[in-house]
Amino acid sequence: MYEWGKLIVEKRFGDKPKIKPSVKRCSITEYGGINRLSEELSLKGSVTSGGKPANAIEEPEQKGQAEIMVDYLKGLLDFSLSIPPRVPYDSVDKSTYAEVEERIFEEWRRRQKSDIFERNIEIWRQFWITCERSDTIVQIVDARNPEFFINNDVRKMYPTKRHVLMINKDDLSSTKKQIEGYECLYYSALDIKAVPKIVLGIDGSTIGFIGYPNVGKSSTINLIMNQKRVKVSQTPGKTKAIQTIPLGYKKRLLDCPGLVFPRHSKIDLMLHGILNVDQLLDLNKHLEYIIDFVGINKLCRFYSLKGFYNDSRYSKGVNYINLMSSVKGWEVGKCLKMIIKDFTSGKIPYEREIENLELGFDWYVKE
Repeated sequence: MYEWGKLIVEKRFGDKPKIKPSVKRCSITEYGGINRLSEELSLKGSVTSGGKPANAIEEPEQKGQAEIMVDYLKGLLDFSLSIPPRVPYDSVDKSTYAEVEERIFEEWRRRQKSDIFERNIEIWRQFWITCERSDTIVQIVDARNPEFFINNDVRKMYPTKRHVLMINKDDLSSTKKQIEGYECLYYSALDIKAVPKIVLGIDGSTIGFIGYPNVGKSSTINLIMNQKRVKVSQTPGKTKAIQTIPLGYKKRLLDCPGLVFPRHSKIDLMLHGILNVDQLLDLNKHLEYIIDFVGINKLCRFYSLKGFYNDSRYSKGVNYINLMSSVKGWEVGKCLKMIIKDFTSGKIPYEREIENLELGFDWYVKE
Protein backbone atom coordinates (compact mmCIF):
# COMPACT_ATOMS: atom_id res chain seq x y z
CA MET A 1 0.00 0.00 0.00
CA TYR A 2 2.84 2.38 0.92
CA GLU A 3 4.78 1.69 -2.29
CA TRP A 4 1.62 2.16 -4.37
CA GLY A 5 0.94 5.55 -2.77
CA LYS A 6 4.57 6.57 -3.25
CA LEU A 7 4.37 5.76 -6.97
CA ILE A 8 1.22 7.89 -7.36
CA VAL A 9 2.89 10.87 -5.67
CA GLU A 10 6.04 10.49 -7.78
CA LYS A 11 3.99 10.23 -10.96
CA ARG A 12 2.01 13.36 -10.18
CA PHE A 13 4.69 15.59 -8.71
CA GLY A 14 7.85 13.97 -10.04
CA ASP A 15 11.08 13.42 -8.18
CA LYS A 16 12.35 16.27 -6.04
CA PRO A 17 15.15 18.11 -7.81
CA LYS A 18 18.54 17.57 -6.26
CA ILE A 19 19.73 20.71 -4.56
CA LYS A 20 23.45 21.33 -4.77
CA PRO A 21 24.75 22.31 -1.34
CA SER A 22 25.80 25.94 -1.26
CA VAL A 23 29.13 27.09 0.13
CA LYS A 24 28.76 29.60 2.95
CA ARG A 25 31.37 32.29 2.40
CA CYS A 26 30.07 34.86 4.88
CA SER A 27 32.26 35.70 7.86
CA ILE A 28 31.06 34.34 11.22
CA THR A 29 33.00 35.70 14.19
CA GLU A 30 30.46 35.01 16.92
CA TYR A 31 27.28 33.06 17.56
CA GLY A 32 24.38 34.21 19.71
CA GLY A 33 21.31 32.64 21.29
CA ILE A 34 20.43 29.11 20.20
CA ASN A 35 23.30 29.05 17.68
CA ARG A 36 25.81 29.67 20.48
CA LEU A 37 24.31 26.87 22.58
CA SER A 38 24.29 24.55 19.59
CA GLU A 39 27.98 25.26 18.96
CA GLU A 40 28.91 24.59 22.59
CA LEU A 41 27.03 21.30 22.64
CA SER A 42 28.42 20.28 19.27
CA LEU A 43 32.02 20.91 20.31
CA LYS A 44 31.44 18.95 23.52
CA GLY A 45 30.10 16.02 21.51
CA SER A 46 26.55 16.25 22.93
CA VAL A 47 23.34 15.42 21.05
CA THR A 48 21.28 18.55 20.37
CA SER A 49 18.17 16.93 18.91
CA GLY A 50 16.90 13.46 18.18
CA GLY A 51 18.84 10.27 18.80
CA LYS A 52 19.81 9.08 22.25
CA PRO A 53 20.59 11.35 25.21
CA ALA A 54 24.19 12.49 25.54
CA ASN A 55 24.65 10.48 28.77
CA ALA A 56 23.11 7.25 27.49
CA ILE A 57 25.20 4.07 27.81
CA GLU A 58 25.86 2.56 24.43
CA GLU A 59 27.77 -0.38 23.09
CA PRO A 60 31.17 0.66 21.73
CA GLU A 61 31.07 1.06 17.97
CA GLN A 62 33.85 0.24 15.58
CA LYS A 63 35.69 3.37 14.46
CA GLY A 64 35.37 4.41 10.84
CA GLN A 65 38.25 5.40 8.59
CA ALA A 66 37.65 9.13 9.11
CA GLU A 67 37.57 8.83 12.90
CA ILE A 68 40.77 6.78 12.93
CA MET A 69 42.50 9.41 10.81
CA VAL A 70 41.23 12.26 13.04
CA ASP A 71 42.63 10.54 16.14
CA TYR A 72 45.96 10.09 14.34
CA LEU A 73 46.14 13.72 13.20
CA LYS A 74 45.29 15.05 16.67
CA GLY A 75 48.68 13.80 17.82
CA LEU A 76 50.47 15.04 14.71
CA LEU A 77 49.11 18.54 14.00
CA ASP A 78 49.83 21.73 15.96
CA PHE A 79 46.65 23.07 17.59
CA SER A 80 48.47 25.70 19.67
CA LEU A 81 48.48 28.40 16.99
CA SER A 82 45.80 31.04 16.41
CA ILE A 83 45.42 29.50 12.93
CA PRO A 84 43.66 26.15 12.45
CA PRO A 85 46.02 23.37 11.29
CA ARG A 86 45.85 22.36 7.65
CA VAL A 87 45.04 18.70 7.03
CA PRO A 88 47.69 17.34 4.61
CA TYR A 89 46.22 16.09 1.33
CA ASP A 90 48.71 13.25 0.92
CA SER A 91 47.83 11.71 4.29
CA VAL A 92 44.05 11.42 3.93
CA ASP A 93 41.93 9.50 1.45
CA LYS A 94 40.00 11.75 -0.94
CA SER A 95 36.66 10.15 0.03
CA THR A 96 37.03 11.13 3.70
CA TYR A 97 39.08 14.33 3.40
CA ALA A 98 36.16 16.77 3.80
CA GLU A 99 34.92 15.01 6.95
CA VAL A 100 38.40 14.79 8.47
CA GLU A 101 39.09 18.46 7.70
CA GLU A 102 35.82 19.55 9.31
CA ARG A 103 36.45 17.50 12.46
CA ILE A 104 40.02 18.75 12.83
CA PHE A 105 38.68 22.31 12.48
CA GLU A 106 36.07 21.61 15.19
CA GLU A 107 38.83 20.31 17.47
CA TRP A 108 40.80 23.53 16.95
CA ARG A 109 37.69 25.62 17.64
CA ARG A 110 37.04 23.69 20.84
CA ARG A 111 40.49 24.59 22.17
CA GLN A 112 40.14 28.34 21.64
CA LYS A 113 39.79 30.52 24.73
CA SER A 114 38.69 33.64 22.87
CA ASP A 115 34.99 34.10 22.09
CA ILE A 116 35.55 36.23 18.99
CA PHE A 117 37.22 34.66 15.96
CA GLU A 118 36.42 33.41 12.47
CA ARG A 119 34.23 30.31 12.76
CA ASN A 120 33.54 29.66 9.08
CA ILE A 121 35.96 27.03 7.76
CA GLU A 122 35.42 28.29 4.21
CA ILE A 123 37.05 31.62 5.11
CA TRP A 124 40.01 29.72 6.58
CA ARG A 125 40.27 27.68 3.36
CA GLN A 126 40.67 30.95 1.48
CA PHE A 127 43.42 31.91 3.94
CA TRP A 128 45.26 28.58 3.58
CA ILE A 129 45.14 28.71 -0.22
CA THR A 130 46.35 32.32 -0.31
CA CYS A 131 49.35 31.55 1.90
CA GLU A 132 50.21 28.27 0.16
CA ARG A 133 50.18 29.78 -3.33
CA SER A 134 52.10 32.93 -2.41
CA ASP A 135 55.85 33.45 -2.57
CA THR A 136 55.49 36.46 -0.28
CA ILE A 137 52.85 36.80 2.44
CA VAL A 138 51.93 40.41 3.22
CA GLN A 139 50.12 41.29 6.44
CA ILE A 140 48.42 44.69 6.23
CA VAL A 141 48.32 46.32 9.66
CA ASP A 142 47.44 49.68 11.22
CA ALA A 143 50.36 52.04 11.94
CA ARG A 144 48.78 53.29 15.17
CA ASN A 145 49.41 49.94 16.89
CA PRO A 146 51.11 47.47 14.51
CA GLU A 147 51.82 44.84 17.17
CA PHE A 148 48.10 44.46 17.89
CA PHE A 149 47.41 43.42 14.29
CA ILE A 150 50.53 41.36 13.52
CA ASN A 151 50.03 37.62 13.83
CA ASN A 152 53.41 35.94 14.25
CA ASP A 153 51.73 32.54 13.95
CA VAL A 154 51.53 33.14 10.19
CA ARG A 155 55.31 33.15 10.06
CA LYS A 156 55.46 30.01 12.23
CA MET A 157 53.00 28.16 10.01
CA TYR A 158 54.74 29.20 6.77
CA PRO A 159 58.44 29.51 7.69
CA THR A 160 59.72 29.09 4.11
CA LYS A 161 57.75 32.07 2.77
CA ARG A 162 58.92 35.67 2.62
CA HIS A 163 57.02 37.81 5.16
CA VAL A 164 56.31 41.52 4.72
CA LEU A 165 54.34 44.08 6.74
CA MET A 166 52.52 46.82 4.88
CA ILE A 167 51.81 49.30 7.66
CA ASN A 168 48.87 51.46 6.61
CA LYS A 169 47.66 54.80 7.98
CA ASP A 170 51.13 56.12 8.78
CA ASP A 171 49.60 59.60 8.47
CA LEU A 172 47.81 58.88 11.77
CA SER A 173 50.98 57.85 13.64
CA SER A 174 54.07 59.85 14.57
CA THR A 175 56.35 56.80 14.94
CA LYS A 176 57.77 54.40 12.36
CA LYS A 177 59.50 51.51 14.09
CA GLN A 178 60.98 48.45 12.43
CA ILE A 179 59.61 45.11 13.63
CA GLU A 180 62.02 42.21 13.93
CA GLY A 181 61.57 39.39 11.44
CA TYR A 182 59.66 41.45 8.87
CA GLU A 183 60.32 43.83 6.05
CA CYS A 184 58.30 46.90 7.07
CA LEU A 185 56.74 49.17 4.46
CA TYR A 186 54.97 52.24 5.89
CA TYR A 187 52.40 53.98 3.74
CA SER A 188 49.05 55.74 3.64
CA ALA A 189 46.19 54.56 1.46
CA LEU A 190 45.57 58.27 0.84
CA ASP A 191 48.83 58.47 -1.14
CA ILE A 192 47.56 57.54 -4.60
CA LYS A 193 50.94 57.49 -6.36
CA ALA A 194 53.10 55.77 -3.73
CA VAL A 195 51.04 52.64 -3.02
CA PRO A 196 51.31 50.94 -6.46
CA LYS A 197 55.10 51.48 -6.46
CA ILE A 198 55.41 49.94 -2.99
CA VAL A 199 53.48 46.80 -3.96
CA LEU A 200 55.27 46.36 -7.30
CA GLY A 201 58.57 46.60 -5.42
CA ILE A 202 57.77 43.57 -3.24
CA ASP A 203 59.74 40.47 -4.27
CA GLY A 204 57.86 37.40 -5.48
CA SER A 205 55.79 36.40 -8.49
CA THR A 206 52.73 35.75 -6.30
CA ILE A 207 51.98 38.11 -3.42
CA GLY A 208 49.31 37.22 -0.87
CA PHE A 209 47.44 39.94 1.04
CA ILE A 210 46.07 38.86 4.42
CA GLY A 211 44.94 40.69 7.55
CA TYR A 212 42.13 41.67 9.86
CA PRO A 213 39.01 43.33 8.46
CA ASN A 214 38.97 47.12 8.15
CA VAL A 215 42.74 47.70 8.14
CA GLY A 216 42.65 49.23 4.66
CA LYS A 217 43.31 46.14 2.54
CA SER A 218 40.52 46.83 0.06
CA SER A 219 41.45 50.53 -0.20
CA THR A 220 45.05 49.54 -0.90
CA ILE A 221 44.05 47.16 -3.69
CA ASN A 222 41.79 49.78 -5.25
CA LEU A 223 44.75 52.16 -5.39
CA ILE A 224 46.90 49.50 -7.05
CA MET A 225 44.26 48.92 -9.72
CA ASN A 226 43.48 52.64 -9.99
CA GLN A 227 39.79 51.79 -9.82
CA LYS A 228 37.16 50.48 -7.41
CA ARG A 229 38.01 46.81 -7.85
CA VAL A 230 37.19 45.74 -4.27
CA LYS A 231 34.25 46.89 -2.15
CA VAL A 232 35.22 48.95 0.88
CA SER A 233 33.08 48.47 3.99
CA GLN A 234 33.14 48.81 7.77
CA THR A 235 31.54 45.37 8.03
CA PRO A 236 33.92 42.41 8.43
CA GLY A 237 33.70 39.76 5.72
CA LYS A 238 32.87 42.02 2.76
CA THR A 239 35.43 40.16 0.64
CA LYS A 240 34.11 36.59 0.57
CA ALA A 241 36.59 34.78 -1.68
CA ILE A 242 40.15 35.03 -2.97
CA GLN A 243 40.52 37.61 -5.70
CA THR A 244 43.38 37.27 -8.18
CA ILE A 245 44.70 40.59 -9.46
CA PRO A 246 47.36 40.79 -12.21
CA LEU A 247 50.23 43.15 -11.43
CA GLY A 248 52.07 42.93 -14.71
CA TYR A 249 54.38 40.45 -16.40
CA LYS A 250 54.51 37.19 -14.38
CA LYS A 251 53.34 38.93 -11.21
CA ARG A 252 49.99 38.66 -9.46
CA LEU A 253 48.32 39.52 -6.18
CA LEU A 254 46.00 37.24 -4.18
CA ASP A 255 43.54 39.09 -1.94
CA CYS A 256 42.31 36.92 0.94
CA PRO A 257 39.09 37.76 2.81
CA GLY A 258 39.80 39.58 6.07
CA LEU A 259 39.43 37.40 9.13
CA VAL A 260 39.58 37.68 12.90
CA PHE A 261 42.16 35.54 14.68
CA PRO A 262 41.36 34.25 18.20
CA ARG A 263 43.73 36.62 19.99
CA HIS A 264 41.76 39.57 21.37
CA SER A 265 38.67 40.54 23.34
CA LYS A 266 35.61 41.97 21.62
CA ILE A 267 36.03 45.44 23.11
CA ASP A 268 39.70 45.59 22.02
CA LEU A 269 38.70 44.60 18.48
CA MET A 270 36.19 47.46 18.48
CA LEU A 271 38.68 49.99 19.85
CA HIS A 272 41.00 49.07 16.98
CA GLY A 273 38.26 49.38 14.35
CA ILE A 274 38.13 45.68 13.45
CA LEU A 275 34.55 45.14 14.60
CA ASN A 276 31.71 47.60 14.18
CA VAL A 277 30.79 49.25 17.48
CA ASP A 278 27.08 48.95 16.59
CA GLN A 279 27.43 45.17 17.04
CA LEU A 280 27.87 45.52 20.81
CA LEU A 281 24.61 46.37 22.54
CA ASP A 282 25.84 46.96 26.09
CA LEU A 283 28.86 49.28 26.04
CA ASN A 284 28.22 50.54 29.56
CA LYS A 285 30.01 47.62 31.23
CA HIS A 286 33.17 48.57 29.31
CA LEU A 287 32.94 52.25 30.30
CA GLU A 288 36.06 52.37 32.51
CA TYR A 289 38.18 50.47 29.99
CA ILE A 290 37.12 52.67 27.06
CA ILE A 291 37.74 55.97 28.88
CA ASP A 292 41.11 54.79 30.21
CA PHE A 293 42.19 53.42 26.81
CA VAL A 294 41.42 56.63 24.93
CA GLY A 295 42.45 59.04 27.70
CA ILE A 296 40.46 61.70 29.56
CA ASN A 297 42.74 64.59 28.52
CA LYS A 298 42.26 63.86 24.82
CA LEU A 299 38.52 63.37 25.26
CA CYS A 300 38.06 66.67 27.09
CA ARG A 301 39.99 68.53 24.38
CA PHE A 302 38.28 66.84 21.45
CA TYR A 303 34.73 67.34 22.75
CA SER A 304 35.52 70.79 24.22
CA LEU A 305 34.48 69.74 27.71
CA LYS A 306 35.61 72.25 30.31
CA GLY A 307 35.39 72.10 34.06
CA PHE A 308 36.11 68.38 34.55
CA TYR A 309 36.37 67.49 38.23
CA ASN A 310 37.12 64.12 39.72
CA ASP A 311 34.59 63.34 42.42
CA SER A 312 36.18 60.68 44.65
CA ARG A 313 32.79 59.09 45.25
CA TYR A 314 32.92 57.80 41.66
CA SER A 315 35.54 56.54 39.24
CA LYS A 316 37.24 58.82 36.70
CA GLY A 317 35.35 57.10 33.92
CA VAL A 318 31.96 57.74 35.53
CA ASN A 319 32.88 61.35 36.31
CA TYR A 320 33.91 61.96 32.71
CA ILE A 321 30.92 60.28 31.08
CA ASN A 322 28.52 62.14 33.39
CA LEU A 323 30.06 65.44 32.24
CA MET A 324 29.93 64.49 28.55
CA SER A 325 26.37 63.20 28.86
CA SER A 326 25.14 66.40 30.52
CA VAL A 327 26.94 68.73 28.08
CA LYS A 328 25.98 66.85 24.91
CA GLY A 329 22.54 65.81 26.10
CA TRP A 330 23.21 62.18 25.13
CA GLU A 331 22.69 58.99 27.06
CA VAL A 332 25.79 57.11 28.21
CA GLY A 333 25.57 54.44 25.49
CA LYS A 334 25.51 57.04 22.71
CA CYS A 335 28.46 58.89 24.27
CA LEU A 336 30.55 55.72 24.32
CA LYS A 337 29.64 54.86 20.72
CA MET A 338 30.65 58.33 19.55
CA ILE A 339 33.95 58.06 21.42
CA ILE A 340 34.82 54.74 19.75
CA LYS A 341 33.78 55.93 16.28
CA ASP A 342 35.76 59.17 16.57
CA PHE A 343 38.74 57.27 17.98
CA THR A 344 38.86 54.50 15.36
CA SER A 345 38.36 56.97 12.50
CA GLY A 346 41.49 58.85 13.59
CA LYS A 347 39.74 62.04 14.70
CA ILE A 348 40.98 61.43 18.25
CA PRO A 349 44.76 60.72 18.27
CA TYR A 350 45.80 57.19 19.24
CA GLU A 351 49.05 57.98 21.10
CA ARG A 352 48.66 57.68 24.85
CA GLU A 353 49.33 60.72 27.02
CA ILE A 354 50.41 61.07 30.62
CA GLU A 355 47.22 61.98 32.45
CA ASN A 356 47.12 65.26 34.34
CA LEU A 357 47.73 64.47 38.01
CA GLU A 358 45.17 67.11 38.96
CA LEU A 359 42.49 64.78 37.65
CA GLY A 360 43.02 62.75 40.80
CA PHE A 361 42.22 65.72 43.04
CA ASP A 362 39.49 64.93 45.52
CA TRP A 363 37.35 68.05 45.47
CA TYR A 364 34.36 66.47 47.19
CA VAL A 365 33.97 67.56 50.81
CA LYS A 366 31.33 66.03 53.00
CA GLU A 367 29.00 68.58 54.54
